[in-house]
Parts: sequence; C-alpha cells; structure tokens
Amino acid sequence: MTKKAEAILSVLRESEGHLTADGVYLACRNAGVEVSVATVYRCLSSLAEEGLIRRFSVSGEPEYFDKTPTAHEHLFCSRCKRVTDAKSADVHRLLEETFGITLENYDLSMHVVCRDCRGA
Repeated sequence: MTKKAEAILSVLRESEGHLTADGVYLACRNAGVEVSVATVYRCLSSLAEEGLIRRFSVSGEPEYFDKTPTAHEHLFCSRCKRVTDAKSADVHRLLEETFGITLENYDLSMHVVCRDCRGA
C-alpha cells in the first residue's frame, strides 16, 4: 500500500460517520495530507477492492465510503443527507433463514427521516 493510500485510510478510519470521496479529500486536506482529488478516488477504489473499506451507494447520491468493511445496514436521512449505521436485528441471518439461501454479501440502505430532522 502506498503512503498516500495509508494516509487516506487513516483519515477515513478516524472520521465520524460515512464520507463521500469529496468528503475524504476535504478531511485529508484538513488533516494536512496533501493529495489530489484523483489520488483520493484512485486510492478509495483500491482500498474497497482490497476489502479494507466498504463502498456503497444511496440512490441519487454520490458513493459513500465506510471504514467498516463488513456487510451491514445503513440509514440515509432524505432531509439532512446524513448516513448512519443501522442498529438492527441480524438481517443477514433473517434473510438466510427466510429464503433458504447462503448470503455472501449485501448492501442495504434505508431512506428515513432521522430523529433530528423529525423533531425539527
């Protein structure tokens, strides 16, 4: 792994929440890591392919990158655009038992109105 990729991975792991590539770029710049936007995109793709981070999409939004590489669910607030990990029952096990399948991997993003936005 290159030094730039290590720095990008470190910035992503230290971040709160889920970031887009542009968000990773800004976080790198704020942390004093000098990288180009192209380098960030290239490194994020490599890190995702290596299974060190997770790339996921939310309909109509840029791709997000998650420091937790294992399969899990996400909540996407349609108002504030914040993405959080869903604290739900074992969806993986439920799907396997319900459909009699072996689930190798999945992406599940649920569109919601978060507590903060619902209260506003």
